[in-house]
Amino acid sequence: MRLLTPRLSPVATAAEPAVRAGRAALVAFGVYTVLLPPALLVPALAGADPFTLRGTLFPLAVGFMLAVPLLAVALMWRRPAVYDVAAAAFAAWTALAMRVALHGTPFGFDGLSGDMARMASMATRFSVVVASSDGIVEGVAAEYPPLYPWLIGRTAALTGIPAWQLLAEAEIVWTSAAVVAAYALWRRTTTAPVALALAVFSLVAFSYPWKAYEVFALAVFIPWALGTLAARPGGRMHWLGSGLLLGLIVQLYLGFFLYGIAGLLALVVFAFWQSADRWGLLWYFTRVVAVGLAVSAWYVAPYLVTVATTGGQNVADLYATPAVAASSFPFMQPSFLGAVEAAGLVGAVVLRNRTWWGLPMALLIAGTYAYQGAYAVGFVFTGHTGMAHHSMHLLHGLLLASGVLSLTWLVPKLPVKPWAQVALAVCVVWSGSYLWRAWSPVPVGSAAASHAEGVHAARAHAEPLPDGRMPVTGEAGREELRQLGVAQPWALPVAEIRRAVREHYGPHVRPRTLAVDERLYSYLPWPGYLPVVRTAALSVVRWDDRYAELQRLAAITDPERFAAATRVSRFGGIDVFVLWARKGAWTWRPVLADGSTAQFSPAQFSPRHFAIVRDLPGGIVVAIRLPDRQVSARSEPGPCRGAACAGLDAHAS
Repeated sequence: MRLLTPRLSPVATAAEPAVRAGRAALVAFGVYTVLLPPALLVPALAGADPFTLRGTLFPLAVGFMLAVPLLAVALMWRRPAVYDVAAAAFAAWTALAMRVALHGTPFGFDGLSGDMARMASMATRFSVVVASSDGIVEGVAAEYPPLYPWLIGRTAALTGIPAWQLLAEAEIVWTSAAVVAAYALWRRTTTAPVALALAVFSLVAFSYPWKAYEVFALAVFIPWALGTLAARPGGRMHWLGSGLLLGLIVQLYLGFFLYGIAGLLALVVFAFWQSADRWGLLWYFTRVVAVGLAVSAWYVAPYLVTVATTGGQNVADLYATPAVAASSFPFMQPSFLGAVEAAGLVGAVVLRNRTWWGLPMALLIAGTYAYQGAYAVGFVFTGHTGMAHHSMHLLHGLLLASGVLSLTWLVPKLPVKPWAQVALAVCVVWSGSYLWRAWSPVPVGSAAASHAEGVHAARAHAEPLPDGRMPVTGEAGREELRQLGVAQPWALPVAEIRRAVREHYGPHVRPRTLAVDERLYSYLPWPGYLPVVRTAALSVVRWDDRYAELQRLAAITDPERFAAATRVSRFGGIDVFVLWARKGAWTWRPVLADGSTAQFSPAQFSPRHFAIVRDLPGGIVVAIRLPDRQVSARSEPGPCRGAACAGLDAHAS
């Protein structure tokens, strides 16, 4: 019984009044809103080229000019408002650092490689569609949380800016705003200096701007879980605010609920075990869940209906990434972060009966390890990873948060001593330096300044534009990109493909397309027949069934039968084929472990039914169904107007 009955201590974790915490959140978000526009504009005005040493060091210079006066004010005027401003200033500085890293390219981190091509596809899709939808396959509800690309797509529709060009700004804004959101939530449960440290370390725990929606979700998930499920001083979060946050996290990234499911359920059980008013607690949780479901219903309901009516094939977690075998014990690393995480693990166990957060943290950490262990066994026998390697982000966040709280508990007066202010400033500055190195491409002539994750920024400069040209810094920094080991992706002739299709269908048709490269859907809101990467397709797409149908179509050699079958196949017709022309065959090559392909013959595409466009760059051939043979029925017919098509026209001209 003693294990399950924590003795609460007011030291260093006494909750501030809700009104004061709310005021602090308003101040932090207000200052951040004022500082964000200059942070986005100044790098371009200053010409901060990330491939020069001066340009790369530009964020550090600005950070120094912000940190020194803020530290001086904190030492002289020990008011919580100083930390509200400091949190906003740090968040705005991270925006500036990311903006410098991407200066000279319209692409976000990672360019349009891998997941970013699919995220751009979702955003481009939502520029012409409002309802929940898969990013490539038409008529299928979204399985991946759609709020982030939906907001980008709707912004593109309103502003006329192509969705793929808004990804960079979205990454910067959501990643930097995560700091302010985390600070605002932690202020409800702890003091201002500790909340600042927790907010900063939440970004250090997961510093991937190309996954900005996940970064934001993690930053709010941990304080939400503690504030909703743990019995903290001052009471739990209001059910309405907690429910709204629940709905937001569900729409941004569901993974953290899955990775921490065992710990979350244990927290719920413990909450009922400890509560003197179990019916009241049940009513509270019911309202939280009801609000969360209501907020996310536009996404959750269509997905559940799709699963119930058509089923699904779970293939996404069959990708056997080496990260599955990575170490699950980051607290063993001989580094500053390793030491803080070790303190977090020890603190969660030792302080489980002395603080309100100790046992909840221990349960969440143990629950995350339970998920990893279950899927380590499951992977060996089934090949499904459960994306368990992504749970390391949650584990890092939990251990670092627990480490900050544990160290604060050990030194009760840490937040008010002058030397402690300096120590906090050093931690914030170190965190800024860590993030700067993670986001910056390699500076000229300084290979030592490279960082293992700098390649993600470099890929943004290596990605060719839709007309085949390179971004400005991609041209200037080509040698630096080569030294970094970043290969330039081949230039998909998007403009030429679209021009050829428009000649037959006109400017306002979105034909269903089978394309060898998913980047086509990043630029154009055309529905696709089948994604190229099997292990990136979501279950409701039913990738295996669609691929089997495609191979059946490819086996039809008679041109007349082939034209009829591809017009009304099991999963809808195909209006445009974008294929590889190799050794007399036209091939659609998916990313599969066995290397199989769908082989077509030029003879299948009769000139009575298809117009053929050959000799495109990269060995691409395009077969366009002639419009007098009826464009295949689409579940959502509509024009190719707006940001995506207008932006491509601008590049093509």
